[in-house]
Amino acid sequence: MYRDTFSYDRDASARLRVLPSFVFDLVQEGDTLIPLQRGPRPSDHPSWEYAVEPGRVWNEATDNGMSRAALPFALIETNANCTHNGVLTFLFDGNGVVSDVAWQIASETCAYLQFDAWGGGRAVYAPGDDGAAAVAAFAQERTARMPTRPFSVLASDYPGIDIGAFAAPDDVNPANLTTFGVVANGVHYLGGCDTRAGPYPFCESLLSPSYSLAKSLLGGLGLMRMEMLHPGIMGELVSAHVPQCNRWTGVTLEHALDMTTGRYVSAADQADENSMTSSRFFISTTHAEKIAIACSLFPRREAPGRRWVYHTTDTYVLGAAMADVWRDRHGAEADFFDDVLVEGIYEPLHLSPTMRATRRTIDDARQPLTGWGLTLTRDDIAKLGAYLAAPPQGAPLVAPAPLAAALQRASTDRGLEAGGAALRYNNGFWAFNAQVALNCADPVWIPFLSGFGGVLVALMPNGVVYYFVSDGGDYRWARAARAANTIAPMCARTHP
Repeated sequence: MYRDTFSYDRDASARLRVLPSFVFDLVQEGDTLIPLQRGPRPSDHPSWEYAVEPGRVWNEATDNGMSRAALPFALIETNANCTHNGVLTFLFDGNGVVSDVAWQIASETCAYLQFDAWGGGRAVYAPGDDGAAAVAAFAQERTARMPTRPFSVLASDYPGIDIGAFAAPDDVNPANLTTFGVVANGVHYLGGCDTRAGPYPFCESLLSPSYSLAKSLLGGLGLMRMEMLHPGIMGELVSAHVPQCNRWTGVTLEHALDMTTGRYVSAADQADENSMTSSRFFISTTHAEKIAIACSLFPRREAPGRRWVYHTTDTYVLGAAMADVWRDRHGAEADFFDDVLVEGIYEPLHLSPTMRATRRTIDDARQPLTGWGLTLTRDDIAKLGAYLAAPPQGAPLVAPAPLAAALQRASTDRGLEAGGAALRYNNGFWAFNAQVALNCADPVWIPFLSGFGGVLVALMPNGVVYYFVSDGGDYRWARAARAANTIAPMCARTHP
């Protein structure tokens, strides 16, 4: 155990050191072993759920004719987003014989619970012949991945660039870094994915938690797509769709997305959000309890739309309102995450099956958490970043006007100040004024996505995307912006 901020390991009921049992369907295609179920899988364990990604099969002379398998997997915290990446391995043959399973975990993206773990377990294997569809889908997934090059090649592709500025140790502590990368001109330059036990052997399958990136990628893009499909939704009242928020007078869905509801205790940066560690909002598992807390936790202080105050509860309320709006228009069984996000955005962008799942409340409501709870691969981050940095021409996936405002392409709508004069928040996206960092004569607003612990995706105006995933509370990236500026200048005018 390296870090256990909330003393989970001392709580016997958490069963932290006992892994849950699980059942997965796997199909072999050549030297690849493909799980039919991707993304976090619900379990009855109080602390852990599994996610299993495609791995490898090979033969060794000492295995007596059996095949050896290795699969990347992750333990993901129940009802939360902490992700502990590992590898499991076993032997099997074509007759249903399987060895015990050995597994190891030596890395995570989790600010408050960090450990190495290893062990073994018994396995049962039933041969089958179903899986052709999964093989075809995985082949398409690999074909659709963004072209990649090692990060070191960035220096030769763009002579003069300071590649040491990306994930610089002074900005992001290497001990806390899960992975990082840069996207430039359609190429994904891959940084490392080191663990405490050496390089992770399945970097393409490394799972990263979204944390509050989901506020942009689920809440923001979801509401903007709904606005395109049903114009006017962003202006509908929260109180009309969330009965528990019947006192939220005048608060629209867009206000909830912007975190400008006018309801707060303290307007000091992050004060209300940090105070919620003592509330049950994050640890409660049912929608009924979460929405009751989210609607009542903060009193009305002023009219909505005037002041930004960071609240994950606002984004959760937004998700509840979006779910009700979508059911109103498409039937009681309609699911806004599956219909709006997955079918309307994630599938067209060829994102991984893992990205097409979200954490939900653990009850019949199955309400998407909205403000956190997505799981991404590095390719997912790169594709989403490339799409947002330079949305393609043609049929839009979301309403163009609110997306342009979110991405700082509408000079008259940059959003409200968000924790500092150089920061803005608009339609679920952050923005940083890099004028000083880049020595520009005029403001240069760079939109970005930010997640708890140190997760960042910066969308440079020159089309470059820079991201890192970490868990040490590091968020600095101004020197990376300066390095990206050498690929294509972001200043209209520079100071002499």
